[in-house]
Amino acid sequence: MALQLERQNKKVELVLLDGSPLWKHLIDISGGEDLHGQWENAILLGFLTQYIRSIAPVVFKELAKRQPLQDKLNYTARVLHESFPDINLEDINFLLSSFLARAECGKKYEPSRKIKAKTVLVKATKTKESKNVPEDYGLRDVCEQELNIIEVEGNHYCFYEKPLELCLPDILNNILE
Repeated sequence: MALQLERQNKKVELVLLDGSPLWKHLIDISGGEDLHGQWENAILLGFLTQYIRSIAPVVFKELAKRQPLQDKLNYTARVLHESFPDINLEDINFLLSSFLARAECGKKYEPSRKIKAKTVLVKATKTKESKNVPEDYGLRDVCEQELNIIEVEGNHYCFYEKPLELCLPDILNNILE
């Protein structure tokens, strides 16, 4: 979207919360066909961890044995439905399918050119996956201007789990001033 706005001569400033358009390229495990199922499992488990604090190891094992994808989606939806029985199972299935489709788009995304916008990465210091990727999540390769990195104590989910403890509103207000 930022590149589209720049093409329309709009002023753009970009703030990324522990992310990068190159993130999926940097941690991608789906290089081979045999690994695509592992990628799907990782995405579905990542979705579950947004809503369920502790995922039982049996869930991972069960996902690993399930094929085709629709069976994995149905199983994941049932796991989530057990924690949220008031939400319609069909709605959960739709949400999961949409989430997986967006992840697939992100995995395939290639920036068409460098972004000219002022860019700030608010980076969580305890994100497990970030230990194996460049410190800037590859953003310097896609940004024309100098990248500003602000580190916050926590993992990838800290932005919605404890925004006030992190002073996130103050950080964002300072960026936007």
